[in-house]
Amino acid sequence: MRAVTLVKLPNTPKFLGCFDNNYDSWWYSNPLPGSVDEIVDSTWAYGQYHICFAKMLDNTYSIFQSKDYGVNWIQVLNFSYTIYTIIRIDYGRLLCSTSNGIYESTNAGTTWSKISNQTGLVTIKEIGSDILVAISSTGAVYKSTNRGVSWSSSGVTSRKDCIDGQNGIVLVRHDNRGDRRYLGISQDY
Repeated sequence: MRAVTLVKLPNTPKFLGCFDNNYDSWWYSNPLPGSVDEIVDSTWAYGQYHICFAKMLDNTYSIFQSKDYGVNWIQVLNFSYTIYTIIRIDYGRLLCSTSNGIYESTNAGTTWSKISNQTGLVTIKEIGSDILVAISSTGAVYKSTNRGVSWSSSGVTSRKDCIDGQNGIVLVRHDNRGDRRYLGISQDY
């Protein structure tokens, strides 16, 4: 398996890619098919498989799959609702959070099935075996202990109570004086 770095390019439906760990040799991907408005995000799925999602010019969202390290892309799914995030939770196993629920792929993004009606989860982090923590569009924090099939509320219900950091979700509480008290990172959910 070759490691690859993919960088989304502004104002174009392409990626800039590199196989070289010294970052000396870069290449352009072929454009994503269709009328892409903006590439939102991408993730590695498994082996040479990569997934990205994009907002389309008709205000739909599409999921694209590359089977060759990000050089070529095919559209595998188009939604009329918003895609918030896609995360890899295991080799070839992905979750897609949308305004219509949670979708899962168990084959590196080739096919997707709805597994949950939970909507509005804009950030999802895996914090342990089968355990996920998420922040909703309203700032509420949720936890799943079965890889996204069902979700329970943590009681944190405001954006000011959580911070989405690179190392996980940091939960904070404000006391009656307005001071922040840090409760811990997502592993301490």
